[in-house]
Amino acid sequence: MVNIHIRDVSEKVRDNLAASARERGQSMQTYIKHLLEEDSQRHDNARLLENLAAMGGGYSRDTNH
Repeated sequence: MVNIHIRDVSEKVRDNLAASARERGQSMQTYIKHLLEEDSQRHDNARLLENLAAMGGGYSRDTNH
């Protein structure tokens, strides 16, 4: 694991993150880590779909094929 330090975050952003974490019964660290992990997963998924499309595969909602 690595540590990430973020500077110059406004108090409003910090307060909103703290409130969201509290509403979920989580620490702010756990909540922010979850947000980062979700964003990373979306990035991984987008790259996978791009790779599948480049190979001529992937998912299509078009049921006529």
